Amino acid sequence: MEYGAICTPFIFVVYAKSKYLCVLISNEMGKNKLEKFADMASYPHVFEYPYSAVDNVPFDMKGKWHQEFFGNDHPIVLELGCGRGEYTVGLGRMFPDKNFIAVDIKGSRMWTGATESLQAGMKNVAFLRTNIEIIERFFLQQVKSAKSG
Repeated sequence: MEYGAICTPFIFVVYAKSKYLCVLISNEMGKNKLEKFADMASYPHVFEYPYSAVDNVPFDMKGKWHQEFFGNDHPIVLELGCGRGEYTVGLGRMFPDKNFIAVDIKGSRMWTGATESLQAGMKNVAFLRTNIEIIERFFLQQVKSAKSG
């Protein structure tokens, strides 16, 4: 039987004949979900309101993201279903004249982008851990009217 291994910085593949086993290696493997949740609870730019807690906890910043969190009037861009939040962090770096809010329910995934943006000192990125089905509880609807000419 033939055995071997192929390695790259992030992927380690072990093979035996025609059967492959792939293992993803990353710097996140050292922390478990509970440790990541504990980290995020202390992050000033992470707001956690899972569906089970929303009814009992009011969100006082609804409609006040500009004034109370970002401290500017730049446009806000939402990324719904952000996963790890890496796209949001990248956009925040590329467009410092915009504010970005990454939204997802999976806090242990979101930890990656939240940690990276915190370490980078990014002031135009926030993370909201909640169910997308209740997103209206966190943002006011703004209606833009067309000017008649």
